[in-house]
Amino acid sequence: MKTFFKFGALAVVILIAIPIAQYKTVSPCQMLKKELVAQAEKSAAEATDALQEEVGAYGEGAAEIAEGVASVVENVAVGVASGVAAAKVERMSMGECVSELWRIKVKGEEP
Repeated sequence: MKTFFKFGALAVVILIAIPIAQYKTVSPCQMLKKELVAQAEKSAAEATDALQEEVGAYGEGAAEIAEGVASVVENVAVGVASGVAAAKVERMSMGECVSELWRIKVKGEEP
């Protein structure tokens, strides 16, 4: 029985340590903010890649121009998403942050 409790305690420590190591913070609201920004960066990068593939068919010059424009648009989009995430998280309580983070990370739902 004593060994069972040791394994249980170890499992709890691991479950707590993994998110802290992933987000480098203990605050659930900061974890949520970082997750929202990471998802925005991922979707902006995917959109940029898709644009570059589509424009690549028109030639090398068009691809270079599209790459520059896409880079600027991606940076602006990530900046805006970061501001929106910060504003959203500031209005939320810790419990709301935890439930939203759970919904996004565990259930795989969109923010």
